[in-house]
Amino acid sequence: MKIILKISSILFVVFLITYSVHSYQLNTIAEEYERITRVIQMSSENKAAIEANKAGRSKESISLYSNLIDKYPNQIWLYSQRGDIYSFINEFQAALSDYYNVANSKVTNNNSNQIPLKIGLTYMKLENIRLCCCIF
Repeated sequence: MKIILKISSILFVVFLITYSVHSYQLNTIAEEYERITRVIQMSSENKAAIEANKAGRSKESISLYSNLIDKYPNQIWLYSQRGDIYSFINEFQAALSDYYNVANSKVTNNNSNQIPLKIGLTYMKLENIRLCCCIF
């Protein structure tokens, strides 16, 4: 019985160490993701995409976001931004593609919880009530 308790104690300690290392690695990855996000948000290319969109130059804004996505494919918020512009100019299939990229990503951010709503609203715009209702 004492041997089983010692083995259990050792296994528990190994588990705690492994969990701590894994948690540290996840925190480090999350911090790096946030750092890269801030760098991109402050970049001239992102600012140009925002300004182009505000000025009604949607295609130019989409092109700039596409360039950013090519450089930073793991930054899912870029897909959401581009999807919003596609939706605004009634390119709903392209918008859905971007929104599903966010929805299927393992990465989450502050906008991730809005994606099901954006997908549902896009299906409403496509007048696909069946798929719209499945999302909600």
